[in-house]
Order: sequence, then structure tokens, then C-alpha cells
Amino acid sequence: LNATTDEQRSQIMPVNKKWNISALMDACRAYPLGAHRRITFEYVMLKDKNDRDEDAHELVRLIRKYDLPAKVNLIPFNPWPGSPYECSSNNRIHAFGRKLRSIFFGIRAHAPELVNSKGLATHIGSTTRKILTPIPIRFPCLLIRGLTR
Repeated sequence: LNATTDEQRSQIMPVNKKWNISALMDACRAYPLGAHRRITFEYVMLKDKNDRDEDAHELVRLIRKYDLPAKVNLIPFNPWPGSPYECSSNNRIHAFGRKLRSIFFGIRAHAPELVNSKGLATHIGSTTRKILTPIPIRFPCLLIRGLTR
């Protein structure tokens, strides 16, 4: 997902021009889920791009609007040389997660122990496929219990 508006998402993900947020959310709503299953949305945290408190409010509004039982993974951006984006700070990522929980009571937080990113640092699309220096980061995972239909 990575953004809460089409304008924002188009800047981050060119695929939004073909598959915008509305099309994505409609497809998610139409996807047949088993009992007690949820759709997982990946949300890469980009400094000053999609990590504001307003974005947290809009993310909850979007999931509620489409009535989706969903889990949201907040993922720290892993920058590469020449990347136009920076990762949100750990404090900002956790504040974003706290904001989600404060405005939507049905969210449960899962924060695994520190994860060594050495095994996760290969950048798709990189010309060098270089593995960057490992950085300890947290991957907070938020479970949003949407209303069931």
C-alpha cells in the first residue's frame, strides 16, 4: 500500500497509475478470505513522505471505508545509494504505530525482537545487488480488526 492517497502513492509507486488505491482496495474486498483470515498491507515508512500522524488517520479511514479485516506491517525503508527517500526514524515508526492504535481500538501491536537486516538488505532493482551493512531495526506489525461483512 505504502501511501494513503493516490497522489502520494503515484509519487512512490508508478504502478499506482494503472492500479490505484481504489482498484487495490476493491480487489482486496473481493478476495475470498477464510474464517479469521486478514489481508496484510505492507506499509514502507518513508521519512516526511508517508509517516505523519495524518497518514495514520487516513490509513485507518481507508481500511474502515472498505470494511477490510486487515493487518498492517510497518516496514522501515532500506535506502540505497542515490535513493530519493530516507527511512523514518525508529521513534517515528513506533509513534505512527501508537497513533494507529490510539485512533482504532481494534489494533493489536506485534513488535518482534531486533532483526538483523543482513539477510534482508538485497535491493531489488539494484545494479550491484550489494548487501548493505546490517542495521538493527524493529518491524512493528499492527493487526487491524476490520468489521466483518
